[in-house]
Amino acid sequence: MLDEYNIKGTESTLTPGLKIFKKAEVKKQGRHKNIKVAAYCRVSTDLESQKSSLDIQMESYKKIIAEHPGWVLAGIYADKGISGTSILNRVEFQKMIQDAEQGKIDYILAKSTSRFARNTMDTLYYTRHLKEKGVGVYFEEQKIDTKNATSEILLTIHAAFAQEESHSISENVKIGVRKRFAMGIPKWSTTYGYRRIEGDSWGIDKKEAAIVQRIFNYYLQGKSLPMIAAILEKENIPGPGLQKTKQWYAHSLATILHNEKYVGDVAMQKDFTMDFMTHKRKRNRDAAIPKYYKSNHHEAIIDRKTFEEVQVILAMCDRHRGSIQYPFYSFLKCPFCGENMIGVRLPSRLHKTAWTCGGKDNGKSSRVERTSCPPYFVSNDSLMQAVWKAFKNISLDELQELANKYTEAEEALEYRKNTEMSEVTFHFLNHLVDSISFEKTGDKVNWFKILIIWKFGMTSSAPVNYDRPSYIPVTPDTAEFRDGLYYANGHATEGQINAYKSIQRLFEFCNSISIYRCNEQANVCDTISKTLDIPIVLTVRTTKNKNAKKRGEGK
Repeated sequence: MLDEYNIKGTESTLTPGLKIFKKAEVKKQGRHKNIKVAAYCRVSTDLESQKSSLDIQMESYKKIIAEHPGWVLAGIYADKGISGTSILNRVEFQKMIQDAEQGKIDYILAKSTSRFARNTMDTLYYTRHLKEKGVGVYFEEQKIDTKNATSEILLTIHAAFAQEESHSISENVKIGVRKRFAMGIPKWSTTYGYRRIEGDSWGIDKKEAAIVQRIFNYYLQGKSLPMIAAILEKENIPGPGLQKTKQWYAHSLATILHNEKYVGDVAMQKDFTMDFMTHKRKRNRDAAIPKYYKSNHHEAIIDRKTFEEVQVILAMCDRHRGSIQYPFYSFLKCPFCGENMIGVRLPSRLHKTAWTCGGKDNGKSSRVERTSCPPYFVSNDSLMQAVWKAFKNISLDELQELANKYTEAEEALEYRKNTEMSEVTFHFLNHLVDSISFEKTGDKVNWFKILIIWKFGMTSSAPVNYDRPSYIPVTPDTAEFRDGLYYANGHATEGQINAYKSIQRLFEFCNSISIYRCNEQANVCDTISKTLDIPIVLTVRTTKNKNAKKRGEGK
């Protein structure tokens, strides 16, 4: 040690023969260590004034470090337009901490504790963490050096003040925004198809608006969200967002289809920030804080009739409701009681969609309490084929003759001329069909023939084909097993014991269905016009049969 260092100690005045060596006096021979100093800057908005302030801060720190003897610039880290209440989105801050951990920084300069962080916990955690790594932080405004013993209590006090100041600013901004909402003045948010002109004025971007109209039309035509995304990507159409990539996602399309701004309206306070520290937001579905809706705020891209129809389809196809009701709900009538039939997902190996009687809305959720009709199911695929066949069987001459009397017949002609149209959609049914049911003689239902009442003054029928014996609609008294064959409605099928057992399980499944009436009209805001005769979209769920486990099912 004496060879390596030039040590000059002092004699102790209390203990003879004891030398004292202080840290300041212990210096390595021929060595001079430069101090790697970094600076951290942050502004919380993207305003031009804030950007210029950030530039001034960065240049100032570069000058200070360059002019200070023994200091070497380790980097200037700057976060632009980022809140200081959390470090999650502060990329430069996290990079600075990482560099400090790797020994690239000895000291960090910051203008104040509020610029470093507006969160007391974050401030204390990171200054302590840096101190453990041998890195000090100097706050100019408060003149606090974290390497000093007295810095901790001062830092805690100033950090708490910075946090409370941030809270106060957040509350003031929140109050200001909500007062504007109460006056019917919405906050501008970037919306695909619109451009901000001046202040709160919204203008249509014609190029993007045309894409929005195509998206709505595609969805009405029965195209799924992934299909629409594939079409737009194939045409190299830039997607929404700041990056303008040529990628489209189903969730982006769903957001566009749900957005009331496209009919010229604005819903305000859809969600709100629960905690200014975490910035966690919550959907304001139950109006925990006041919600506002401004009609005809700006020029519309989509007409209301189209928009409302799309909202119904979105609700019908919402898997969170338990079962999809697309496309026949409100058009398909029970042949026994005449009430609306509901769609369910059958608990079979193929998980096919089928329809059964939903009963009358009497405030009860259980199907068996809503209807006295026997349990039965009709295959969705079989219905689709039959309805389309019935439409194709109507001659063009008949439609042409009816077109002079019914506007719906004109629409039907357009459908017939549209070669791309090949399946039944809700848009098709909503515009052309009044009701669909089955042929009935007395109490006996003919499940092999549907009857359609069209809005253009016609009634037509078509045969219904079922792919499998177990798909043929039956009731408990018309399904039987004898002589090794499964009989449906008195007729022998190719099915055997497995088909019969499958039907019996479906009867039990039918009795477990629960049906809930949706309180909102297809999730369309109450302030939107209800001129369309659109259906109430239900939530349909099924419960597991209590005896399923005994039979080895439901695993």
